[in-house]
Formats: sequence, C-alpha cells, structure tokens
Amino acid sequence: MADLNRMLEDMKKRRKDSLPKYVLHLSCLGQGRNTFGEEFNDMKIIKCALRDMPLFGCFANGESCHCRLYFYAGIFTLFL
Repeated sequence: MADLNRMLEDMKKRRKDSLPKYVLHLSCLGQGRNTFGEEFNDMKIIKCALRDMPLFGCFANGESCHCRLYFYAGIFTLFL
C-alpha cells in the first residue's frame, strides 16, 4: 500500500496544475485483501487520492510491458 500511495503522490506532482479528465486503472486479479487488507483495495485508495475524478478500470490476469509479463501489478493512465 505504501508503494501505491507513493505513486499517487508522484503523479500529483508531475501533473502540476493540470486536472486529468479521467483516469484508467488496470489491476491484477492477484491483488486484493492479501495486498491491501480486508477493508481496502487499490480502487478505493485511488478514488480517495484523486477525489471526484472519473475513474475507469478493469481487472486482468497480468500486465505486460516490453515483452515481459508482470503479476500483482497495477497500471495508471491519466488523460489530461
């Protein structure tokens, strides 16, 4: 959870005064109560950090980047 919060803070700094129109988040199915605890999940944490911004997302069995497959990961995309 600390890594997710760090990434959200970094995102806020990099976007400066630009407010995203919406956010897309892809989350690995492997995440859940084992990663974020019984009461929290990544979507709730993101929604809390980004306030009333429209948030869309889906779950996946893994994420790929540069011909590699990653598990227990999440991907954010901000549309400015």
